[in-house]
Amino acid sequence: MRSPADEEHGVETYTALYGVKRASLLWLLALILTSLAALMAAYSIGTLWGVAIMLGLLLIGAVLLLIRFQGKKAGSGKALELFSGIWTLALYLSLGIIPLLWKAWQT
Repeated sequence: MRSPADEEHGVETYTALYGVKRASLLWLLALILTSLAALMAAYSIGTLWGVAIMLGLLLIGAVLLLIRFQGKKAGSGKALELFSGIWTLALYLSLGIIPLLWKAWQT
């Protein structure tokens, strides 16, 4: 996703194809759907509350980032790209490595 000022002619981005608002809503929907899947996985491994709190805070951050991105002084799409990477890393850590280390530390 790119701000209108950063769009390049001939480059198909989500914002060029769908517009800034629709692309932003689709991005947020993807985060919400991955949150639901992550919460189901967290429930099955016994880490529901920790993952729920982390995802809730990240979703609040995502909404604030989208508000800034859609504002009059639209931010760069680089911030959304960075946030997407942080989101992915947080999911992997909270569903894999951190619970594994936590259980190993408790025994």
